[in-house]
Amino acid sequence: MSFEENYKIYVEKMSSAFRAHGIDVANEFFLLSETALAAAKNGNWLQAVGELKDGLEHALGEKLNSSHRFLKTPYVRDFTFDGGEKLSIAIVNEQSSEWYGRDGAEHAFDFLLESKRGLFVNSKRYLDLGGHQMIWACYYALQPSTVEVVSFEPSILNVAIGKFNCFLNAVISKINIIPFAILASNSSEGDENSKMLVDFMNIPLRGYRIDRMVDLNFDFVKTDIEGYELELLKCACYIGILKHARYSHLELHLGHLYGSGVGGDVWISRLEFAGLDGAELYSGRDMFEFLAEASPKGFYSFILE
Repeated sequence: MSFEENYKIYVEKMSSAFRAHGIDVANEFFLLSETALAAAKNGNWLQAVGELKDGLEHALGEKLNSSHRFLKTPYVRDFTFDGGEKLSIAIVNEQSSEWYGRDGAEHAFDFLLESKRGLFVNSKRYLDLGGHQMIWACYYALQPSTVEVVSFEPSILNVAIGKFNCFLNAVISKINIIPFAILASNSSEGDENSKMLVDFMNIPLRGYRIDRMVDLNFDFVKTDIEGYELELLKCACYIGILKHARYSHLELHLGHLYGSGVGGDVWISRLEFAGLDGAELYSGRDMFEFLAEASPKGFYSFILE
């Protein structure tokens, strides 16, 4: 697909996401100038990412809380991994700088270990719950057999930066972002708002029930939703999606719920109820053995098969 075709899709998908949140996009702030596009086509994205930042400042304004900070001079960081794989990331705000701009940031990219273990081989469809700025989604989309990545992300700020990353990596046509929080099939947006953590946003959270997706068959599922996974582990639809997948990456944020009286025994019971089995990502230890000894204030990643 040509650069021009990718840009057209990028503009259409950005517009759709902002309309879904009821944000006026009449000024088309996300359009890039001809000079920025010409430079980007030749591999220089500096002006384009600067225009993205300026547009987001204008469009979101009071919708961002006081703790959020855009970088004065945003930039693009290019990664080259073992084996020659490449991934580019727009570093637009302080959070993206802290997470993806620091030295050694790639050591937190769990997808590299999962790829090395062959978990993505022949995977065509990915479900990415908690897409953030679409770093994981872009990597999934860059795999040779990928047809589609469906990603859920409730922060319109992260959605916008994430769509730029999709354009930057030329995978915008393969990644479909649902710009809402994932909800269990028996939930409603109003019931679940208090359980969601959404970075920097002052606008109401919007949710989308998991059973509203037309095609529930995915080869690989990633779940990183800051504690709401405990609710999903009661959802028959979500459990069915995990059991159909070849592999799943499940992050358990015990620490987020510990202060509410949720201990490790609750997590173990919920996983047993769901009938799931797996191993801790790094040690390879059985999931239940690991959780039985783990700190109830910790955050852990597991691979389900």
